[in-house]
Amino acid sequence: MAMMNNPPSIFNCVICMHTNLPSDYRIPFAAIGCYGHNQLCRKCTAKHIKASIAQGKAHVKCPLLHCSWTFHPIACQELVTREVFDKWCNLLCESAVRGYERCYCPNKDCRELIVDECEPSACRKIRCPRCKNSCCFKCANPWEEGHDHWHDEVHIFIEKKNWMRCPGCKNFVERIEGFSQILCRCQTKFCYRCGTKLLFAFVYVIESCRRYTNLAQT
Repeated sequence: MAMMNNPPSIFNCVICMHTNLPSDYRIPFAAIGCYGHNQLCRKCTAKHIKASIAQGKAHVKCPLLHCSWTFHPIACQELVTREVFDKWCNLLCESAVRGYERCYCPNKDCRELIVDECEPSACRKIRCPRCKNSCCFKCANPWEEGHDHWHDEVHIFIEKKNWMRCPGCKNFVERIEGFSQILCRCQTKFCYRCGTKLLFAFVYVIESCRRYTNLAQT
């Protein structure tokens, strides 16, 4: 306990390996809450957080080998840019509602996350709780009278491009090349051919794809 209350005036960063760093390079214990504050410099910690957020990780772990501590965005706010902080908060929000159907408000000035609280239907009109504009929950496009999400120009374009909707975040994903097993930025793993959500422990084989099975049976 004495070591945390009275840390040495200089320290070594175990990531960049810089030695005899001055105390103002140290992260306050209150910011990350673990012994990393005596072994990580501010610059390396900020880079670690930024890289984790870029990979779509909502829960940023301490990079120390034997530490399981999870950093909190509010406590680490001074270490990262506003852009990284906002993305971090958005990822945490998405992870909290993962497993529920959701979409984003199509209003480019809003982009509020909307969680489904309705019974399934072919076309669902919802109102954004933030900007109050109406949109279709099924296709996440602005709502118009007589709206049919399967026949609007956007979805015709999507069908031509052969994009697949992620079963997790509901955003469309484009595969340029490679395997049919896709890992979305929201960390949902799914089959690009049929859109089925896959478990992370699941070993993907093409014979397990619903579309492949249907074609093989015809």
